[in-house]
Amino acid sequence: MTGAVRSRGPGRRPGPTETREAILASARELFAEKGYDGASLRAIAREAGVDPALVHHFFGNKEGVFIAAMRFPVDPGRLLPVIMAAPRSGSARRWSARSWRSGATPTAAPRSSRCCARR
Repeated sequence: MTGAVRSRGPGRRPGPTETREAILASARELFAEKGYDGASLRAIAREAGVDPALVHHFFGNKEGVFIAAMRFPVDPGRLLPVIMAAPRSGSARRWSARSWRSGATPTAAPRSSRCCARR
């Protein structure tokens, strides 16, 4: 079979996929622009450049897309104890704002030479 062209079979394309994130980005945009009632799964799929079946595959229904799209980028339950344990100098606010913007999930509080125990 020299010179034969192999066609790709059905299924997922090889390599990393950004499809789920593209759908979420489109959903956030449309929900912000049109509201929950004004955004449809077909419009979200069209905006993301995917088949509507993929939206159903990843999220099940419109409510599932909405919940996933509106999730906080960090877990507030993990972030709050870190903020509370940080020094009161204001650096905790600056650090938490940076962490929030970057989408990081903190694992440890920033270090300080001062004691930060609440009294």
